[in-house]
Amino acid sequence: MNRKLIGQMILLYLLWGMNWAVMTVVNRYFPPVLFVAYRFSMGAAVLVIFCMFRRIPLPERKCWPWIALSGILLMAVNNLMVQIGTKYLGAGLVAVLDYTMSVWMAILGVLFLKEKMTAHKAAGISMAVVGLCILMNVDVRGETWAIVMMIAAAVIWALSSLIVKVKLGGCSMIPMTMGQMICAAVVLDIYVMIFPQGSPQWCLPSVASLLYNGILCSALCFVIWSRMLEQMEASTASVAVMAVPAIGVMAGVIFLHEPMTWGIAAGMVILFIGILTVLGVRIPLPGNKDINK
Repeated sequence: MNRKLIGQMILLYLLWGMNWAVMTVVNRYFPPVLFVAYRFSMGAAVLVIFCMFRRIPLPERKCWPWIALSGILLMAVNNLMVQIGTKYLGAGLVAVLDYTMSVWMAILGVLFLKEKMTAHKAAGISMAVVGLCILMNVDVRGETWAIVMMIAAAVIWALSSLIVKVKLGGCSMIPMTMGQMICAAVVLDIYVMIFPQGSPQWCLPSVASLLYNGILCSALCFVIWSRMLEQMEASTASVAVMAVPAIGVMAGVIFLHEPMTWGIAAGMVILFIGILTVLGVRIPLPGNKDINK
């Protein structure tokens, strides 16, 4: 893994993780689904302007059906399910169920991408999921249909990633992500027109939150996510992104003064050991041993 990709991954962790704290501000001023439509519309506009300014050519015509399908699945359908799920389930359970995408991606990677499921990768994925459950203090109570819907949302995220790996490997990642975001924004905008969501409250915090989400968390971070899929095994990329909830919890502790408990600390340690195990990073242990020998 090259240093440039590692730097981009760290940036994605920070921006998406910090967004957990930003979303507490967003929820005061925007109906949730309307905000998702706004952020991806802005993100699409930013990428269109960037591609025009840099004169980056559009993807080939044969790629567009797959670009549209993957973008709608990930950015529109998955995000709508997450917003609906948050209304009926605890935020921790929604996060855990959505990030089980890594498990589904590992299965799809073995079936369709010929990726190997080694013992240390299976152990790392299992540790990451267990750590995430502890970290988010999951309460499994909730509407059964909403739990099933969130599992479906995770599968949809994995399917979108599979499409990118199988059908869009030859595309330039920036215009591909631009196309995905345009298609998702159109679907979301149509949804909010058919099902009115209420009116936003415009003020400095709401505008700043929208700019942060539209420019950084949407336009920039989804390009990074696409590059992770391009340069890493799909199952490895899907586990690597599980660091985002941990950063989100820490953002809550630092900026929202939420309590730091031993459970959070333990969950975070287990989660990161699982991620590092999947990434193949050697972790020194007493006696000059490491976890991945």
